Amino acid sequence: MDYILYLAVGASVALFGWTASRALYLRWHGIATTGTITALVRTADGDGVSYAPRVAFFTQEGIRIEVTSSVSTQEAGDYFRVGQQVRIRYSPTNPSYFAIGGYEVTSVLFLLLFAGMAVGILWLLTRS
Repeated sequence: MDYILYLAVGASVALFGWTASRALYLRWHGIATTGTITALVRTADGDGVSYAPRVAFFTQEGIRIEVTSSVSTQEAGDYFRVGQQVRIRYSPTNPSYFAIGGYEVTSVLFLLLFAGMAVGILWLLTRS
């Protein structure tokens, strides 16, 4: 049963590392601009319905980019509206690699919180 705990901890650390590296990359190298929410992409699975904001923006070169966020949450449907202006940062080498200011970081922090709670519960179960 200990291997489940180690697997859960390892997955949480890997997720945190990936998220932190993405956030730092966009913070240090990303180009800040304003985008417009063009749609809320609906996804339904066993956990219910979630939404990922689709954003359109122009690069420094004037190229129009429209891309869907990699983060999908139930709250996005309440938080964002089509036509809403949002601050984003995008990669200068791959503009479809972007993050919405505040949204994606907050979503990831909640994900890490739940992952930490799951690890704690697993740890308690393995101690019994």
